[in-house]
Amino acid sequence: MVSQSPGSTCLSDSHSRRGSSSPALPYQYERNAERRTLSVCVPDALCRCGRSFGLATAAASVSLLAEAVAYGAAGRIASLIRNGPPSGGRSSSEREPGMNDHQHHRLTPRQGNQSLGASPDGEFSRITRAAARLFNVSLAQISLTDETRQRLFPGHDHFLSSSSPELPFGDAHPTALLEVPDLTLHPDFAVHPLVIGSDAFRYYVSVPLLTRTGALLGTFYLLDTVPRVPLSPSQQAALLDLAGLVQDVLNRLQGQTERTAELLKMASQDSLTGLPNRRAFEDAFEDAVSAGEPFGLMLLDLDELKQVNDAQGHAQGDHLLSSFAWALQDEFGAQGHIYRWGGDEFVVLRRGNAPALQSVRTQVNRVEQQVRLRGLPGARVSIGMAEFPLDALAPNDLLRLADQRMLREKAARRAARGLSGHALDSQPTIWSGELLWQALRATSTLISADGVIDQAGWQAFLEAAVAALPGAEAGSLYVLEGTMFVLQAQVGYSAALLGAGRSPATMRRWHGSEGWQGGVARVLRGSTEIVARARGYEQLPRESASLTMNDLCAVQQLLANLLVPVVVRGRVVAALNLDNLRSPRAFAPYEVRMAQEFARQAAAILAAHDRHAREAARTQELEVLVHASAALSAVQTPEEVEQILVAETRALLRTEHVVFARYEHDTHALRLVSPSGMYAQYSPGLLPHGQGVAWQAIQAQDVVHVPKMLDDERIYLREGLIDGALIIAPLAPVADAPVGALAAVRAAPLTFSDLDGRLLGALASAGVTALERLQAAAQERRRSQELQILAELSEHVGRGNDSRSAAEECLGAARTFLNADLAVFVCANRALTVTHGAVPASLGDVSAEELEARLHGSGADDRAALCFATHRYPSAGEAHAALVEAGVQALVKVPVLERGQRVGVVALIWLRPLGVLPESAALLMTRSAELIGQVLDQEAHIEDLKGIREGALLTLGMALELRDFETAGHTERVVSMALRIAQRLGMEGTALAELRVGAYLHDIGKLAVPDAILLKPGQLDAYEWGVMQRHSTIGDELVARIPTVTAQARSVVRHHHERWDGTGYPDRLAGTDIPIGARIFSVADVYDALTSERPYKAAWTSQEALSELISQAGHQFDPEIVRAAVEVLTSTRYPMVSPC
Repeated sequence: MVSQSPGSTCLSDSHSRRGSSSPALPYQYERNAERRTLSVCVPDALCRCGRSFGLATAAASVSLLAEAVAYGAAGRIASLIRNGPPSGGRSSSEREPGMNDHQHHRLTPRQGNQSLGASPDGEFSRITRAAARLFNVSLAQISLTDETRQRLFPGHDHFLSSSSPELPFGDAHPTALLEVPDLTLHPDFAVHPLVIGSDAFRYYVSVPLLTRTGALLGTFYLLDTVPRVPLSPSQQAALLDLAGLVQDVLNRLQGQTERTAELLKMASQDSLTGLPNRRAFEDAFEDAVSAGEPFGLMLLDLDELKQVNDAQGHAQGDHLLSSFAWALQDEFGAQGHIYRWGGDEFVVLRRGNAPALQSVRTQVNRVEQQVRLRGLPGARVSIGMAEFPLDALAPNDLLRLADQRMLREKAARRAARGLSGHALDSQPTIWSGELLWQALRATSTLISADGVIDQAGWQAFLEAAVAALPGAEAGSLYVLEGTMFVLQAQVGYSAALLGAGRSPATMRRWHGSEGWQGGVARVLRGSTEIVARARGYEQLPRESASLTMNDLCAVQQLLANLLVPVVVRGRVVAALNLDNLRSPRAFAPYEVRMAQEFARQAAAILAAHDRHAREAARTQELEVLVHASAALSAVQTPEEVEQILVAETRALLRTEHVVFARYEHDTHALRLVSPSGMYAQYSPGLLPHGQGVAWQAIQAQDVVHVPKMLDDERIYLREGLIDGALIIAPLAPVADAPVGALAAVRAAPLTFSDLDGRLLGALASAGVTALERLQAAAQERRRSQELQILAELSEHVGRGNDSRSAAEECLGAARTFLNADLAVFVCANRALTVTHGAVPASLGDVSAEELEARLHGSGADDRAALCFATHRYPSAGEAHAALVEAGVQALVKVPVLERGQRVGVVALIWLRPLGVLPESAALLMTRSAELIGQVLDQEAHIEDLKGIREGALLTLGMALELRDFETAGHTERVVSMALRIAQRLGMEGTALAELRVGAYLHDIGKLAVPDAILLKPGQLDAYEWGVMQRHSTIGDELVARIPTVTAQARSVVRHHHERWDGTGYPDRLAGTDIPIGARIFSVADVYDALTSERPYKAAWTSQEALSELISQAGHQFDPEIVRAAVEVLTSTRYPMVSPC
């Protein structure tokens, strides 16, 4: 028989009414009213199956699953799939006759990268095991397929061939279920060896697995070796629910896969241009290199993106980038892949050998034209190309080579635009591309040099300038070094001139115009004018003072001279000097502009190297800070900090003469500590306040240089002084107090540079950081101790001790931590005095009232809520003569309040003079007073609540009696009887109190029972009895909201209707699993109910009730408790116990 059932089911508990029978299955399901079930016999089933999803498909499904036994369980199914079913197979791409597009989509396996996703083996194994146990079948399996693979759970993967038949997964209904109760009755399988063999399959049922969109994923099926009756509707619902769990897992995994794919796409795509980003390029680049096939790498840079952003805004810049990316894709997309490298740079990976540079430039020109046609004139592009494997084999080398070529073209195009963009006075120019490239190459070489620019570099630069200007036949280049302009390069003169120096004043006179500081070019024409200007030219050669300027430069032979100052940040740092020896008309205006461009290039070189020098100095400072910080990170004392600072200074400045001058608070002087070198003779040396260079540095908070110590009158310690230079770096104040200074000396002729000063200052800064850390750590430890004491005091009060214990704990902790002589708490209205420490004799016999009065002192009523603290108690206005006489020197006192009223005082007393009170004295005593007051409040409230609580519980129980048919006094009787039985069993103390509370509240859940049920005079039906039974769980939920009701008391409310034999409610507990309080109360409650008259019954006699209790012992009641109850109810030894 084949059955097919659409629909879904919902799990629910059917045990809600008295008298309902146990279900036949482990679970019972609430049926959907719209479920339709079809169950027919073979061969009609095959007809219906064929109409639903194709006869051949159904046969293939049963054949596939049935033949699994021949190959051995799950793993052998894959082997069968490899050969296909006996007949009727259909490929996944073919459509079943009569099937519409939606059905074909739903019954077609998902693509390989869409279906299986991550491995859900663990979850699926649990589901299949649960299914096999739940339905008691031989095999439960999950089969997932895509176009090339089938996966079985539990099992393994199997890759399908292109001719593998389509596997059926039910009809087009999203929850279709296919069942074959007996395969031997199926004509296609009656003679199959797997059906008639000794280890055959006889039963089969399956459910298709679909995505949220209805696409087919696989099948969840059960197989058994014996025929079975068709599944009941509830069993079908259970199978569909299990299949739903499988689909939920698959949908979750598919969602994770799709989200991961989306994130990967976002991570590899540029959001602005839509092109693959740098990350995608790096992956593709590595793959291309690994493949070993030739390819071309091209870097492209939008030269004027920054100008567009600055002038027109970033929105226009983004538009330029997007348009450029579009044009680039249009031009090069068919030849390779385009990536956005970042910022204004793009990359093209071209397949095969790269074309000639001119061809590529033509293509790039077309890209620029396309962008300009869109109204974006800023599309000027520089390119750099490298070819693999012709130019380089390593990826980094390829990138570096392409980047260098791109930067070279960028610089050349920029310089060409800057130099040729001006009108040249209609004169022809010989500014060729080769000369321009020589100039730019010299410039870029000097800019990229990391070290000091040498004469060879400047020589190449000057040669390019002389070659570029038609009128230049010779030239020289001066660069400022320190306070002198030094000749670094020459063309057309003697090399002996190199190194000659000129003062800034002499260079300014040689320029001779007001434009020197502004970098204005100056031209001299004619020998007379040049010679006259040269007379004031100061000559300071470094090596050969015998050579004159006329000998070296042949000034009298010059007919034209062009001088251009090189200016960086408003300061002239170099001078470009170009000469002509043949014509006074040399150096036309366009040549002057060209020379100015070279001067700007020289300015860029010097600015770059100045920046490099500053960066190197800053890097060295940071390295000093890092090294010093690492060395200082583990120090524990200020002395260790001083020692490390001296050692680091010796290593940093390469000198042995180092000392630390430590500020001493007591003497306000500087003491020399951790000395080395010449300073060892001064140990221990002392510098009085304001004396010496160290104090000057501390007061100025700046590094002080002394070039020659022997000539400086500020040196305080002059005995044994060596000839040398001194440098002192102060340490910044910590907590507004001086710290000290680091001092170092270098023996002559060595001195200290500005960089040395910055480095020593950085080291001093690291020392300050370490000292601040130590100080903060000490304060933190002190604060931590305070907080720990406060926490311990709060914990003590939280334990609920009495006021005396709380006072002893607080006073002891405060006195010990603050090193006081005596701590006192006085509460006169309770005649309570607590002391910690030695009490002076004069205060030993004083009453609590008198001691409190003395501690409060004068004006106490007006200052009841204030803390009073002084370290000069004898002179305080509130001082009491008796306390002064007793020797009190310092006092901290805080009133103690109970319910807002002052009832006492806590005080901390020192019998010795103090320079200052401890910082936390007032805080600790205030907190102690608060905690003691809290305990006093608690004690008062507890006393108030004791009476209120019992009255409230009794009132609530009596109120419940009035709503129910309980007889008057039922609550008091059952409470009293339960307590008497409990006492008979040996219960006492807290357990009795918890039983009393639970007994009072046992029927509070009846507040939620409708009157129609609660007050019904007749017998309750099944539904009404189910509602009535819930009153115990509802009561438990209600009393759970009352903080003072304990778990033991709640257990009486919830479980007083449980039975010893486990047939009670609500939790069907049995035996000693039922809380003892509930067992005791159950006996008392039933006894009172039996002996009380109700609308539906007469009252039983006491003997009848006792007989009933005895008969139910071991069934409804605990036999031991029944025995105790009988003894209590028949004996006078256990009189009535008051429920209060």
